[in-house]
Amino acid sequence: MRTPLSYAAESGLHKAVKALADPKTFDSNTSSIKDRKTPLMFAAGNGHALSVRHLLQSSKVNLHAVDKDGNNALMLAAAGGCSITAVEQM
Repeated sequence: MRTPLSYAAESGLHKAVKALADPKTFDSNTSSIKDRKTPLMFAAGNGHALSVRHLLQSSKVNLHAVDKDGNNALMLAAAGGCSITAVEQM
């Protein structure tokens, strides 16, 4: 199951990510059933630096979580063209 936060992160809707990243609203570490990606992984893998920043600032994200292929958010960010600034924040 995916959350609205993961869809917003994947799509780069950084204002929605900022609004939804409140831990009282959604658990930012909830991963999708299909590929076990977290919202941070979706944002990083698609190069959405602002969404990455909001997730890192607003939530207690697990930077060590890995998807079904063993990739963490930093690996996906590097492969997905996320800005160096966003990568450095991780």
